Amino acid sequence: MVSNSSLDKRLLFVTHKYPPSTGGMQKQSFELIEYAKKNIKTSSIIYRSNYPKIFFLLSVTFRSFFKVLVDRSIKLVHANDGLMALFLTPLLLIKRVRLCATVHGLDVVFDFSPYRWWVRRCLSKFSFLISVSEATCEECVKIGIPGHKIHFIPNAVELPDTIKKDAEFRNWIEEKYEVSLGNKLIISSVGRPVPRKGFGWFAKNVLPSIPHSVYLIAGTEMESSGVMLTLRRILPRSIFEKLCKMLGVPLDTIALTEIAKKGNQLVLLGKISKEKLLQTYLHTDLFVMPNLHVKGDFEGFGLVALEAGVSGAVCLAADVDGIPSAIKDGVNGFLLESGKPDVWIDKIAKLSEKDEISKAKKKFKADQITWDEIGERYLRLFEAQLF
Repeated sequence: MVSNSSLDKRLLFVTHKYPPSTGGMQKQSFELIEYAKKNIKTSSIIYRSNYPKIFFLLSVTFRSFFKVLVDRSIKLVHANDGLMALFLTPLLLIKRVRLCATVHGLDVVFDFSPYRWWVRRCLSKFSFLISVSEATCEECVKIGIPGHKIHFIPNAVELPDTIKKDAEFRNWIEEKYEVSLGNKLIISSVGRPVPRKGFGWFAKNVLPSIPHSVYLIAGTEMESSGVMLTLRRILPRSIFEKLCKMLGVPLDTIALTEIAKKGNQLVLLGKISKEKLLQTYLHTDLFVMPNLHVKGDFEGFGLVALEAGVSGAVCLAADVDGIPSAIKDGVNGFLLESGKPDVWIDKIAKLSEKDEISKAKKKFKADQITWDEIGERYLRLFEAQLF
């Protein structure tokens, strides 16, 4: 535990990724703040999705600046990602306060010249950064951030021990999505269907060669596809792509919807409850992260692959970006060459033979890392930086 000497110094957490919005960054931000509140003095400025985010982003600089000026006990300000850190840059003018941020990948490599200038010029002036993957650490150094300022703390992998496999879950899928699971191989992916995730690539290039299988994709789908299609027509391609990367627009939803209409191998679960997500993990044979290398985009870690592994699924993941920080080839899953259909098809075919999946499930059963453990690592780092 952190020492009592730090209790007279308050931390301010500023985040725009937080429940009820879902995702790995939201989970990390929530768990860190909750753990910190139990152990040290904290303040927070949090976007809770109860009004348009643009209003939060337009006001958060002033709100943070005012809060730090009024509350002189605040000694450290933490931004949940690089974009949030961008809005907190004016706080560098307050010399008695230290700034830090957790960076995830895209917030470092985002391919937009003014933003990259800010990363080199201003983010490097933050007191320290926390990276969720070793690959993100390397990207920080490449862009000019001093290595001694970067600390690697991965995300936790923690699922409820009380969750058991529910036999009715398969019936729920069959009835709701009008698909027969039977004795088929259950393959799944979880996440926002952005192009770098490779869901569309896998469904188009790999899935048709895997007979007697069903591919389940759980994650937020695009709600305003008409708006995005209009923007794609009227905006220059480079501007449109940068906008989609920055906003995390799940463009792959369009292609996936078309593929799903052509057969019954692909099932788009959409946004589902936490309980249904856990059941998806528990019923999965092969969990895939078929990520593609996309310039100016980046997969920071691969938390969902670890969650699936803890639940007993065998993970196949692309050897790109920050994924190798989560999946170690032959240890808790398999790393495969990205964008090579034959490699993925051959691996799945081999695993499907002679009960190899069951053997791999027993071999790769992963240990959990609790959010309390990760929270404690953050607080020890905060304490070390303050004293």
